[in-house]
Amino acid sequence: PESFLYRDRTQQPDVPFAGGIDITPNLRFGIGLHVAYVLSSEADANVATSSPTTARFETDIKPKVSPYFGLLFSEDERASLGLVVRLDNAETSTFTVNTTAQAAGFLPSIPVSFLANDTIVYDPLSIELGGSAELTERTRTYLQLEYQFWKKYQAPYFFVANPTTNAGI
Repeated sequence: PESFLYRDRTQQPDVPFAGGIDITPNLRFGIGLHVAYVLSSEADANVATSSPTTARFETDIKPKVSPYFGLLFSEDERASLGLVVRLDNAETSTFTVNTTAQAAGFLPSIPVSFLANDTIVYDPLSIELGGSAELTERTRTYLQLEYQFWKKYQAPYFFVANPTTNAGI
């Protein structure tokens, strides 16, 4: 996935859905859904000298939805104030490999397993406050403040496990 996304947010698949209603003539409410994807893969391989080598690879991709909400207040066309809350969203991938390898036909197989987990794209919970004001008939200024909560971010990891006990090596 990293080679496709290039670790750049502009390259991530993005499918937003949104809508809004006028609560009063001066107040609008909006809700949206950001659709992300969770990727999981598993590979099983058996490398042997006395029998055919086999391999099985399975990948699942599932959608994951994260909502966002907004309020917009505008007394007239000259000024507006808005608030947006975006819930966190993580696009993750998990890769599990289970292998057995046999060096010679008379030796037992050596099992090796590992798990790799990666957060491909992480958008933290954020609160945004913004506004605009018309300075002249042809000039408008905009201001936005944003705070992001990064404490739920999970760093990528690689875990090699003993296949008989599933404990780390």
